[in-house]
Amino acid sequence: MPCRGLTHRVTVPLASVMLADTRRYFDHLTRYRAGDADGFVEYVARAAIVSSEAAQDSARALAELPVYWRDIARPRSNSADEKIIDALTPRSVSAPSSTCNRSELGELGVDVGLDGTEDLEHVG
Repeated sequence: MPCRGLTHRVTVPLASVMLADTRRYFDHLTRYRAGDADGFVEYVARAAIVSSEAAQDSARALAELPVYWRDIARPRSNSADEKIIDALTPRSVSAPSSTCNRSELGELGVDVGLDGTEDLEHVG
């Protein structure tokens, strides 16, 4: 059964930027309600830039994780550990059952492989 991804596009965490300074958000919202649409549009546009840059930083950090995991785990070629790292690479969060499907290992193979990866838990 092929694995299904949730999205092929980045969802920008715009709300996170707005929640970082709620006073500023509500000030802009109040001015928008008073007729200052331009100010609110500029605020949202700047928030989109900040959140997009943060999303790019996160994507870069996630892309570097497999190299870091390989350095820590030092998996043998074609081992369960190597297959699990390869299966985790496209996803930042995973469960043993979905890792089992993506790695083409049986349940026991994933369990054995995950037993050797406790050192990776602090990375995520």
